[in-house]
Amino acid sequence: MRIPSLLSALALLASTHAQTPADFEAAMKEHFTADAPGGAAIVSKGGTVLYEGAIGMADMAKGEALTAEDQFRIGSVSKQFAAVAIMQLAEQGKLQLDDEIQKYVDFPRKEKPITITHLLTHSSGIPSFTDLPLYQPEAYAKDIELTEIIALFADLHLEFEPGTRFSYSNSGYLLLTAIVERASGLSWTAYAESTCSSRPA
Repeated sequence: MRIPSLLSALALLASTHAQTPADFEAAMKEHFTADAPGGAAIVSKGGTVLYEGAIGMADMAKGEALTAEDQFRIGSVSKQFAAVAIMQLAEQGKLQLDDEIQKYVDFPRKEKPITITHLLTHSSGIPSFTDLPLYQPEAYAKDIELTEIIALFADLHLEFEPGTRFSYSNSGYLLLTAIVERASGLSWTAYAESTCSSRPA
């Protein structure tokens, strides 16, 4: 796979003393070309940005080149940060894992209680909104409020009794971000940047 080898190359360059932006650019060019779907990278060491750049296309159909400022659909990579945030808030006493989710988020009560643990472990029974027919791929390109996404699945029946089965659920982790916001008093972005990010200013 090209991404792990690219990450290894960039990390190796960052660990040497003779790296230049051209060295990082050369490593990127071994994995991406200007006329194909591209990639972006930022490499920092000791709080100093050594390289920030992008190569390739952001939108093949529109012929738009990728830039270092473009945003990527990172999907489930963010779930680990949501889980860490929940555990941090639990350690701080701002929530308990066996709390019912309605303590923190406006969500209809269901046939059985749903706890934060159920959301964390994909055992809530809440249908995943990304599996719903009304959720189309184009939706990924649109800005939408958290409450609007929650409304897509809030009134649906549970697929099973919470805690009795495992079923991967994007809805559960979306609700966890809402819980982080309520328990911390910060937006999800602000909380994640203040506790989970080490990007230099």
